[in-house]
Amino acid sequence: GAVPWREKLALAKALPRLAKQMLTSDWRDPTPTSVYDTETAEAYFRPGAPVFIDYLLEPIMQHFNGFAHDDLSIAWLMWILGGRPWSRSWWSFQERGVGRLTHAMGERLVEDGMRLLLNARVGRVGHAADGVEVDARIEGAPQTLTGDAVVCAVPGSLVNQLVPDLAEDYRAFFSSVQYGALYLSYYLVELPAELSPAELPEALILPTVDGFHNAAYFYVQPLASRQAIVHVEMKGAASAAARDQSEEQVRTALWTDVVTAAPRMAQCRIEDFLLIRNDLAIMKPYVGYIEALRRFRALPPLQNIAFAGDYLLTSTVGQAHYSGLQAAESLLR
Repeated sequence: GAVPWREKLALAKALPRLAKQMLTSDWRDPTPTSVYDTETAEAYFRPGAPVFIDYLLEPIMQHFNGFAHDDLSIAWLMWILGGRPWSRSWWSFQERGVGRLTHAMGERLVEDGMRLLLNARVGRVGHAADGVEVDARIEGAPQTLTGDAVVCAVPGSLVNQLVPDLAEDYRAFFSSVQYGALYLSYYLVELPAELSPAELPEALILPTVDGFHNAAYFYVQPLASRQAIVHVEMKGAASAAARDQSEEQVRTALWTDVVTAAPRMAQCRIEDFLLIRNDLAIMKPYVGYIEALRRFRALPPLQNIAFAGDYLLTSTVGQAHYSGLQAAESLLR
C-alpha cells in the first residue's frame, strides 16, 4: 500500500517479462534468464519506482540475501520471482539450520556404514591413476585419501585453490564467483517489569533509506521467563565493514538500530550476546554472473570430480543441498 500508483504503473513494464518467465521457469536452473543479464535490478526499477527499490527490494533482499544494489542482476530477480522457489522446500530447508542438517546427514551416513573424517582440512584435490586423491590434514596429521570420485562442496571462490589442475575455462568460472559477508547476532535480554512481551515487535525489516545502515532485520523470541532472544541480521555492507571491528562495536551498532526502530526495546537489559561472523556467506548474482553460470553448465563434466554449492542455484541451505544431489547423480551416471 505504500507504493504510489504511479510507481505501480511503472512496475507494470516488468509484467510481460515476468509472465513469460513464470511460464518457462525451471526452479533448478536460473540460466534461461541470462538473456536479461545486462543490468542491475536497481538500474531497471529505480527511474520509475524509487519507493519500490527503497522500501521493498532493498530491505527484503538485505534480509534474505544481504545484497547491495550493484550485486543484484535483474536476471536473477526474474528467476526468483518467476520460479517462486520459496514455495518449495528448497528455498528454506524445513528443518532450519546448517548445523542441524549436517548433523542429520552425518548420522545417516554412519548408519549406512560410511566413515566420517572429522577435524579434517583439505589442501588439494586431484586425479589419481584410477580415481581421485585428496591431500588433507586429519587431526593435525597429513594424509592422502584415494577414492573413485569426489564432490567439492565448498564456496565457489575456494575451488581453484583446492583443485589446482582445472582447465582454464573452469578456473575462469570459479574466479568469477563472489560472496558477500553476513553477520548474525543474538541478544539475550531481560524485560523490565513494566514491559509486557506482547508490547515487543515480533519482527521488523529496516530500510537503509530511513537511516538503518547496520541492522537489516530483527525478530524477538520471548522465553518462558521475563527474558527474550533478539535475533539481528547485519546488512551486507555493514558486515564487510565489521570484519576488523570488535564484538563490542558490532553489538553497539546493531542494538542502536534496534532501539531506534523499536524504542521500547531500550528498556531491556542485555545479559548476553553472540556474534556469528560469516565472511563467505551470500553468493552475489551480479550482472554477468548468470551468463557465466550458463557457460559453466555447458562445459563437459570432469572425470570423477563434481561440484556443489549455493553458487550453482541460490543462497539457501536447501538449494546447496540439492546441488549436492545433482553432483552425486552426475558422478554415478
